[in-house]
Amino acid sequence: MQIARRTYQERVAESGRKATKRLNEDLRALGLPPASARIRAALRIRSSLFLLIPGIQLLSFWALSSWLDAITSLTANGTVPKSFLNLGKLITSQWVKSKEHGFASGLTPIAGAAAAVGFGTIAFCLLFAGPIFWIWATMAGRPSSLLPVTVVSRRCDPAQATARVVNACAAAHRASWQKRPQAMRYVGKALRTLEGEIMALHRTSGRLSARSHRRRPLKMHAGLVVAALRHTETRIDVDPTSLSELAAMVMTIGERATAGRIGALLDTTHFPEGLTPARDWDFLRLPAAAVLIAAVAVCASLLHLPKDSNTYVIGGSAVVVLTLLYGRRVRQFLDLLGVLGGP
Repeated sequence: MQIARRTYQERVAESGRKATKRLNEDLRALGLPPASARIRAALRIRSSLFLLIPGIQLLSFWALSSWLDAITSLTANGTVPKSFLNLGKLITSQWVKSKEHGFASGLTPIAGAAAAVGFGTIAFCLLFAGPIFWIWATMAGRPSSLLPVTVVSRRCDPAQATARVVNACAAAHRASWQKRPQAMRYVGKALRTLEGEIMALHRTSGRLSARSHRRRPLKMHAGLVVAALRHTETRIDVDPTSLSELAAMVMTIGERATAGRIGALLDTTHFPEGLTPARDWDFLRLPAAAVLIAAVAVCASLLHLPKDSNTYVIGGSAVVVLTLLYGRRVRQFLDLLGVLGGP
């Protein structure tokens, strides 16, 4: 008897059906209505990209580590400083020639030096900082990613985080007296992941430019939503039946985020009077990660390690840095646990 092998598309479709079925079962256990079509579609899309996205992230991470290694090697042997020095000499010599022909009679040597520094900075951004930015954007699924599929996957992450919170709430609701404390801890961990997704919506939704004036009110609203979630979370220690209320609030947030209503994730009735918005520290985490990884790259080049080992040292150190700064959210960069565990 020959057993037909399932295709990859069939396995992906089954994974998506299991995810949506599990979510609806958890909602039913909490006495809530089934998930909306948008949430179910987002979960199916996320399941279809389950194996593709981690592979892209790993390749992007390897490319980023290799590029940092190349930059530090060129800096250590003097290639980069010499190049910028030659560029400055070239600009200065052209300025002198133009002055001799009367085209720059009003310029001073300071202006020539400033022009050399300006052109050198532009060259550095294009040749060195530019590739790092594009690789990082691809790895993180930002709107400026080189591969649109990573952006789509990143937009589905709030729906997946919503499903995890609902699953944790349902597990705590079903848990016995002995297992209830551990189940309640899982609720808190799942909520922290969802909070990170909420605070990052103005960056990951792809709806705003980098300097849009709409960012400030969206960040304020996201802070209020996170504060409201934490306020509701505190009630589960007083009344365990508040798990259903918390899950209902989370589902509202997930459905509106999936629909693109990132400025109205919750109604004003969910915000208690005197609620203080939560702070977003991601604007410090990303520069800190970049500085620390660059410092590791420079130190690795100065240690004169064996050939081709710098890439692995920088890559491993970068994983540690990202884990320390982002915690469980580091999986948005490297979803290694998901690859090993299966869909």
